Parts: sequence; C-alpha cells; structure tokens
Amino acid sequence: MPTKAIHDTYKSIWIEEENGCYTRHQKPSYALDLAPRIAFKIPKVRNIASMLGRKSQGEDFYRYYSEIILNYQKTGDLGKWNGEFDRVYKQINDKILLTRPLEGLDISGEPGFFAKEALNCNFAKLCVTSFADTVAPSISSLGIKSLKFDFNSDSLLSYFSTNALDIVFARYCIGFCLNLDKLLAEISSILKHQGFFYTSFSPASRAVCARWMFDDYTYLKQWTVSIVENSANQAGLILVDTFDEGSFKWDSGLSAIQKFFSRQYVKNLFRDCSQNELYQHNIGMLFRKA
Repeated sequence: MPTKAIHDTYKSIWIEEENGCYTRHQKPSYALDLAPRIAFKIPKVRNIASMLGRKSQGEDFYRYYSEIILNYQKTGDLGKWNGEFDRVYKQINDKILLTRPLEGLDISGEPGFFAKEALNCNFAKLCVTSFADTVAPSISSLGIKSLKFDFNSDSLLSYFSTNALDIVFARYCIGFCLNLDKLLAEISSILKHQGFFYTSFSPASRAVCARWMFDDYTYLKQWTVSIVENSANQAGLILVDTFDEGSFKWDSGLSAIQKFFSRQYVKNLFRDCSQNELYQHNIGMLFRKA
C-alpha cells in the first residue's frame, strides 16, 4: 500500500497509508536508553524510567493475566472487567435474538471474565483464545475452554471446523492483526449460516499514534471503519449495526512527564490535520454471516 506520511513518536514510527490505515514499526532504542546505568539508582530517574523506559513485550506482557486470574480466584473481584459482557450484550441482544444457548469464541479474550459472565447468560460454550502460552491454562482453571492463538502465525481453522459457531467476538484486538482479510475469512468459515461477528476497535487516527507512544507493546496496525467493513463484506459478513463506545483526547490520563516528553512529537503529528484527529474514538460493529 502506498505511503501517505510517516509519523515519529517516542517509541514508534507510524506509516500512514493512502487508504487511511497505519502500520507501526517499533524503534530499536529510546531516548532514556542513552542515560548511564548508574543514573537509574536515583529514585526520580527510576520513576521516570517506569513511564518512559523499556517495558515487557508480547507474551511476557500478557502473562500478567495469570496473576489477575489468581487474584480473582482468591478474592472474587473481576476488577475493570466486571460487567463488560453485560455492556456488549445490551448492544447486540435485540439484533441476534437469542432463542437457544449459543456456542461462541472470544478472540484474545484474556483474562476470561467476559466469557465467564457470558456463560451465565444463554451461552452454552464460549471458548477464549490467549496470546500467551501460560495464560490459556489459567483461563481453563475458571472452567472455560482456552487455547493459545497468535493473529499473525496461527489459523483459527486449525482449532475449529467450518460452520461450528454461532458468534465470534474480537474486542479491541484486531489492531494486533496484520492480515485482516485472512482473519475475517477464517471467522466467516467457522461461523454457522446467519452467525454473528462482533468487533470493537479504535478507528485509525493520529490520536492513537500519540496516545500509545510510550507503550512498547501496542497495536501493530490501525484499521479504518471502511476497511473493516469492506474486508468483512468480502468474507461474506454483512454489517448489522455500529455502536459508539465513546472517545477521549489523546493525552487523557497521561502523566505530566509523559506530556512533556510528547511535545516534540505531537507538534508535528497534529500539524496538518483536523481537530477530530486529537481524539481516539472507539466503536463496536456487529456483522452477520450471509
């Protein structure tokens, strides 16, 4: 895809493509890496390093879900995931018209609490995929079938037969998928006729580039709404409805230090765009297999 622009941020380079999508390339080193090791013995430097320094990557980052599951088993606290299924269910329940217990899949559904709540609401089965190998067994300990799945190296067809499922969820995770056409074709294949696919994501924007510039492990790809819909249509998935999940300004929740270090990047990042690009928007989309 032809390149429209290249955007520099603290930890990542984002390639803006002519179709409106963005692809991320992580920098091999960051400004804080240049600081002498002895400087990290200073408390204030250590505090800055925790926000701006190198952090856990990939599977190492996702293994913390095992600790969250263990804490739930001790305390019964679902934390920020409490009520998440109910929120999504309220969006889609009048569209899918549940008449029988459903069998489904929650892609990258760590830590499994969404599935746990679903099993209490007319779901016979809801399998959960996990990116980290050690997290899948932890999710299974909740009584939920779980398997390891990587968007970019695994195939859903290795785990599920065709026409097997009533619904597939992919909530705030398609940004880690580099081949959306392949993913949606596989999802369509494992769905039953008239089955449903629900996805939520942050449509491509410069706000996403800015908001997550201090994270080592973040989205690899930003997709536009039109690209997601077109890719789904090619896979035989027809849009049923979209849901506004809110928006927030790019620097919402960032510390004063992060805002300070971001200034040189956002000055250029937002130079030639609309005010709308200052906000990360979140949406949900529900599709039905034709």
